[in-house]
Amino acid sequence: MKSWKKTKQYILVIEFVSTNHYPTQKQIMEYLKDKGVSKTKARAFHYLKKELKKNFKAVIEYDFHEGGYYVNREASGDFEESIDLFQKASSIGLMTDDLKSLKEMMSFVMTTKKARGEKLVPQLIDLCKDSREVEISHKKYGENDFKRRRIQPYMIRELKGRWYVIGIEPNETVKRFRAYGLDRIRTIKKGEFFIRDKSLDVKSHYKDVVGIFNGEVYLANGKIKNENKTQIIRLSVDYKSWKWIDALPWHHSQKKVRELGLNVEFQLKVKHTPDLERLILEWSPKVKVLEPKELKESIVAKLKKSLDSYE
Repeated sequence: MKSWKKTKQYILVIEFVSTNHYPTQKQIMEYLKDKGVSKTKARAFHYLKKELKKNFKAVIEYDFHEGGYYVNREASGDFEESIDLFQKASSIGLMTDDLKSLKEMMSFVMTTKKARGEKLVPQLIDLCKDSREVEISHKKYGENDFKRRRIQPYMIRELKGRWYVIGIEPNETVKRFRAYGLDRIRTIKKGEFFIRDKSLDVKSHYKDVVGIFNGEVYLANGKIKNENKTQIIRLSVDYKSWKWIDALPWHHSQKKVRELGLNVEFQLKVKHTPDLERLILEWSPKVKVLEPKELKESIVAKLKKSLDSYE
C-alpha cells in the first residue's frame, strides 16, 4: 500500500467514526472496502486504531452500551488540524506521509479555512447517489439543542464556502425541499433505500433563486402561504464595479441592459429572497435597486437601520 493511500485510509476512518452514530467494526471496514483502500480483516481494524492514535492522536474506543465505536475527543489530540492539512496538501498535489515535513511545506501556502461540516460531503454524495435515507442530528442557529431529522437527500450544494444537503422529510404531508447546513450537523446515520419522487427536481427548485432559500412561506399543514414569484430585478452599478459583477455573475439570468453615463443598468430574473438582499447590501453603495419597489424599500429600510446602529 502506498504511503498516501495509507494516510487516506486513516482520514476516512476518523471521518466515518466521528460523523456516524456509533458504527460497528463491520460497517467501518465495509466503508473502507467500498472506498477501495482496505481489506475487511479484523486485525487490520485493530492495527488502524493503533496507527491513528500514534500518527493523528485520534483515540477510537468501543461503547458497549451503544454497541459501536466513537472518537474519544477528551483523550484525543487536535487530529482535525492534521486531517485538514493533509487534505489541503492533496488538493495541490503535495503527497507525503511525513506530517512534520508536510507542515513545513504548507507553511508557505495560505488557504481559506474550511467550513465546518465539509468532511460530511463524500458520505452524503454516496447517500444521494444510492438513494438512501439518512438520519441527521441537526441544530438550527438560535436553537440550543440538536434534533434528529430523517431526510431523503437529493443533492449536495455549495454556496460561498458553506455546504448544504438538499432533501425532503418523508413524514411531511406536502413534499418540499429543505436545505440543511452541514456545519450544523453533528452526526449522520444511514437509513433505508427510498424511491426518488420524479416530480421533484432540485435544479428547477433553484433555477430562479439567488442563494439557498427560495423565500416561500409555508403554513403548518405544509401548503404555501406566500408564493414567491419570479420577477425582473433591475439594478444599477458604477462601471468599474460592473466589471467585477460581469466577471462573476450573480445569477445565470444576469443581463446587461444599457449604459447610463458612468453607470451600468443590469437585470436578473429571480425571486425576492433574503440571500438576494444580502448580496445587494454587500455591494452597497455601489449597487442600487431600481425595481421592484418592494425590494427597493426593503433595502432602504435595512440601510437606515444599519446607520441607526452607529448613533
